[in-house]
Amino acid sequence: MQTREKILASVLSGALLVGACAPALAATVHYNDGSTVGGSEAWKAWTESWASVATDYTKVSLTPGKNETELNFAWYSKVEDGKAATPVVHFGADKARLTAFTGISADVDQSLTDGVAYVYNHVTVTGLAENSTYYYTVEKNSVETEPVEYKTGSFSSIKMLYVGEPQLGASQGQPQGTDSLAADAGVANTAARNDSFGWNRTLEIATEQNPGINFIISAGDQVNKTGQAKEEEYAGYLSPDVLASLPVATTIGNHDKSSVDYTGDTYRDVLGPRWYSFNRGEVHFVAMDNCLFSGQDYTGGFTDEQVAWLEKDLSFVPTSQMIVVYYQTPLRDKNYHQRPHR
Repeated sequence: MQTREKILASVLSGALLVGACAPALAATVHYNDGSTVGGSEAWKAWTESWASVATDYTKVSLTPGKNETELNFAWYSKVEDGKAATPVVHFGADKARLTAFTGISADVDQSLTDGVAYVYNHVTVTGLAENSTYYYTVEKNSVETEPVEYKTGSFSSIKMLYVGEPQLGASQGQPQGTDSLAADAGVANTAARNDSFGWNRTLEIATEQNPGINFIISAGDQVNKTGQAKEEEYAGYLSPDVLASLPVATTIGNHDKSSVDYTGDTYRDVLGPRWYSFNRGEVHFVAMDNCLFSGQDYTGGFTDEQVAWLEKDLSFVPTSQMIVVYYQTPLRDKNYHQRPHR
């Protein structure tokens, strides 16, 4: 127990990076005006597509399964003509003979989706083998999407990309040509439009320069808005093509919390659980939620429920195995009091 406590204390001092890892950090001090980077044609094409990107809440999110043989899927389906939700992923090595995996679905809070009814779908696919090529489709109210290719790498090595606070929409007020970026709702969220363009470019460049990445860790604040509906920011966050075949192990940040009761329901619906663990190679990864809200204010820390879950989770991990715990809000001292973070 003493060894485990030392391990836990060390990893709770901050997020650790392991394996081959390329960092990518986001902050408005490093802001890029989308209209002046990446080529005018690329920016023009992006602005023309933004209306469809910002209103498509049905992009698929991939997250790591509990080990290399599993893969988690999450996506929204619009409720149409009374059709029942179909939380089904078709997955396999033969594009013509995919196996159906069924999961769960539930209603999405319509106040976050402009009063339009959606359901979220969560499905886990099992039986993946290393160094293999697969294909998948998902069902959106019984309508199957086009097949997407998904490749696994070696199960014995880790090569990950670490990103910190993509925070799509945070560039509000920054210059955009002769205008300033605004964090208005939906398509009018030009801050999210700008940041989504940069997010796409970042992932394209990072994966091109670092081939063979197994997964991404995103250390919180995937989106920016607080106290408001933020679906267009999540739509921009999930828009990069590389994310259709690369799982992201996110952790929840204060800006990801739900605009209704600050519990993180939207984050859960779009990306999955607020705390979870998974194994990759010889490393046990744990993502935690340490943003505790009371009304619109928050402090850093962990609930009794999370601590109990973590103790149980770590009880199954050999004491010799490396453990990486990551979370969004910095914790300051041995009592894990919050360090101010906005």
